[in-house]
Amino acid sequence: MKCLLPPSVTPKQAAIFATAFMQVIFGIVTLLCNKTIFNSLLKSQLVVKEGTKTFEAWQETPIPVYTKFYFFNMLNADDFQNNHGKPILEERGPYTFREVEHKVNLVWHDDGTVSYHRKKLW
Repeated sequence: MKCLLPPSVTPKQAAIFATAFMQVIFGIVTLLCNKTIFNSLLKSQLVVKEGTKTFEAWQETPIPVYTKFYFFNMLNADDFQNNHGKPILEERGPYTFREVEHKVNLVWHDDGTVSYHRKKLW
Protein backbone atom coordinates (compact mmCIF):
# COMPACT_ATOMS: atom_id res chain seq x y z
CA MET A 1 0.00 0.00 0.00
CA LYS A 2 1.42 3.33 -1.07
CA CYS A 3 1.43 6.27 1.37
CA LEU A 4 -0.18 9.45 0.04
CA LEU A 5 1.58 11.72 2.55
CA PRO A 6 4.72 13.65 1.70
CA PRO A 7 7.85 12.06 3.19
CA SER A 8 8.38 15.03 5.56
CA VAL A 9 5.06 14.31 7.43
CA THR A 10 5.28 11.67 10.14
CA PRO A 11 2.32 9.39 10.94
CA LYS A 12 1.97 11.11 14.35
CA GLN A 13 1.69 14.54 12.66
CA ALA A 14 -0.88 13.13 10.22
CA ALA A 15 -2.97 11.75 13.09
CA ILE A 16 -2.87 15.11 14.91
CA PHE A 17 -3.85 16.94 11.72
CA ALA A 18 -6.72 14.52 11.04
CA THR A 19 -8.01 14.89 14.62
CA ALA A 20 -7.82 18.69 14.43
CA PHE A 21 -9.58 18.68 11.06
CA MET A 22 -12.42 16.51 12.41
CA GLN A 23 -12.81 18.83 15.41
CA VAL A 24 -13.06 21.86 13.14
CA ILE A 25 -15.73 20.11 11.03
CA PHE A 26 -17.63 19.14 14.19
CA GLY A 27 -17.42 22.74 15.45
CA ILE A 28 -18.75 24.15 12.16
CA VAL A 29 -21.65 21.67 12.10
CA THR A 30 -22.44 22.50 15.73
CA LEU A 31 -22.42 26.24 15.03
CA LEU A 32 -24.70 25.86 12.03
CA CYS A 33 -27.13 23.45 13.68
CA ASN A 34 -26.96 24.53 17.34
CA LYS A 35 -30.58 25.68 17.54
CA THR A 36 -31.86 22.44 16.03
CA ILE A 37 -29.61 20.33 18.28
CA PHE A 38 -30.62 22.31 21.38
CA ASN A 39 -34.35 22.07 20.64
CA SER A 40 -34.05 18.35 19.91
CA LEU A 41 -32.27 17.71 23.22
CA LEU A 42 -34.72 19.94 25.07
CA LYS A 43 -37.75 18.09 23.71
CA SER A 44 -36.27 14.63 24.22
CA GLN A 45 -34.88 15.13 27.74
CA LEU A 46 -36.78 17.86 29.57
CA VAL A 47 -40.40 17.44 28.51
CA VAL A 48 -42.38 15.54 31.13
CA LYS A 49 -43.98 12.62 29.26
CA GLU A 50 -44.87 9.18 30.52
CA GLY A 51 -42.15 6.64 29.90
CA THR A 52 -39.18 9.03 30.06
CA LYS A 53 -36.51 9.28 32.74
CA THR A 54 -37.53 12.89 33.30
CA PHE A 55 -41.07 11.77 34.11
CA GLU A 56 -39.84 9.13 36.56
CA ALA A 57 -37.61 11.66 38.35
CA TRP A 58 -40.45 14.21 38.41
CA GLN A 59 -43.11 11.81 39.67
CA GLU A 60 -40.99 10.47 42.53
CA THR A 61 -37.75 12.25 43.34
CA PRO A 62 -34.89 9.75 43.54
CA ILE A 63 -32.93 11.98 45.94
CA PRO A 64 -34.01 11.51 49.57
CA VAL A 65 -35.18 14.66 51.37
CA TYR A 66 -34.42 14.88 55.07
CA THR A 67 -35.67 17.52 57.53
CA LYS A 68 -34.02 18.07 60.89
CA PHE A 69 -35.75 19.72 63.84
CA TYR A 70 -34.23 20.97 67.06
CA PHE A 71 -36.21 21.87 70.16
CA PHE A 72 -34.95 23.85 73.11
CA ASN A 73 -36.09 23.27 76.67
CA MET A 74 -35.81 26.24 79.05
CA LEU A 75 -34.57 24.85 82.36
CA ASN A 76 -35.14 28.01 84.43
CA ALA A 77 -38.50 29.24 83.11
CA ASP A 78 -39.68 30.60 86.51
CA ASP A 79 -36.46 32.53 87.12
CA PHE A 80 -36.54 33.91 83.57
CA GLN A 81 -40.17 35.01 83.83
CA ASN A 82 -40.16 36.37 87.41
CA ASN A 83 -36.61 37.70 87.87
CA HIS A 84 -35.64 38.33 84.22
CA GLY A 85 -32.70 35.96 84.61
CA LYS A 86 -30.60 34.73 81.76
CA PRO A 87 -32.33 31.71 80.16
CA ILE A 88 -30.65 28.35 80.48
CA LEU A 89 -31.51 26.27 77.44
CA GLU A 90 -31.12 22.57 76.79
CA GLU A 91 -30.96 21.47 73.16
CA ARG A 92 -33.11 18.50 72.20
CA GLY A 93 -32.58 16.81 68.90
CA PRO A 94 -31.95 16.57 66.10
CA TYR A 95 -35.20 14.88 65.22
CA THR A 96 -34.78 13.76 61.64
CA PHE A 97 -37.61 12.96 59.25
CA ARG A 98 -37.38 11.62 55.72
CA GLU A 99 -39.97 13.12 53.41
CA VAL A 100 -41.24 11.05 50.48
CA GLU A 101 -43.45 12.76 47.93
CA HIS A 102 -45.56 11.02 45.29
CA LYS A 103 -47.52 12.76 42.57
CA VAL A 104 -50.88 11.00 42.20
CA ASN A 105 -54.12 11.45 40.23
CA LEU A 106 -52.29 12.70 37.13
CA VAL A 107 -54.49 14.37 34.52
CA TRP A 108 -52.90 15.21 31.16
CA HIS A 109 -54.39 18.23 29.38
CA ASP A 110 -54.52 19.02 25.66
CA ASP A 111 -52.27 22.08 26.05
CA GLY A 112 -49.35 19.90 27.22
CA THR A 113 -49.77 20.52 30.96
CA VAL A 114 -50.50 18.07 33.73
CA SER A 115 -52.52 18.41 36.93
CA TYR A 116 -51.80 16.28 39.97
CA HIS A 117 -52.13 15.93 43.74
CA ARG A 118 -49.15 15.58 46.04
CA LYS A 119 -49.06 12.79 48.57
CA LYS A 120 -46.41 13.34 51.24
CA LEU A 121 -45.23 10.74 53.69
CA TRP A 122 -42.82 11.25 56.59
